[in-house]
Amino acid sequence: MYFKVDYNKGVSRYESISSNKKSSSPYFHDSLQIQYDNEQKIAGYLHYMIDYPNLSDFTLVGKTVFGRDIRGNIILEKTTQFSNGISTDSTKVIYRYDNKVRPILLSDRKAFVIQDGRYAVNNKISTEAYGITGVPAFHMENKFVYNSLNKPVSGVSTLSDNIKKIFIEFYYQ
Repeated sequence: MYFKVDYNKGVSRYESISSNKKSSSPYFHDSLQIQYDNEQKIAGYLHYMIDYPNLSDFTLVGKTVFGRDIRGNIILEKTTQFSNGISTDSTKVIYRYDNKVRPILLSDRKAFVIQDGRYAVNNKISTEAYGITGVPAFHMENKFVYNSLNKPVSGVSTLSDNIKKIFIEFYYQ
């Protein structure tokens, strides 16, 4: 699989991402059109699927919008699916952050393009995903140990089943 990223030099921003993977879900898309807010931050994106066998037509299959806190962290991600142009189900993800410095600070656009999760200036301490019915789908907690500069040096991510854990270490030069 490959991904093509379209960058518009004239306005200094990424406009779309496309892949060669075929799928019927907006979470596995053929193409994303990136949408920006008035401050030129990514506000969300439109999900498109290529129409087979006519490979030149695309159909809108979903829309994702982001909500941000005052620091610019993405705190809400809501995805709505479309079927025959009609809005159907939606899912949402809620993110919470600490007030410490994130170890890797990327611009809003670079974080999106390298698929570094969602843009944030602070460390994500929890992720809660809700399915179409509104029932929690999963929950993940992150706990960090910080250095004197308020940057994390280690951490552990625990999934909602409290069995699966990911241990994290950060090194600074």
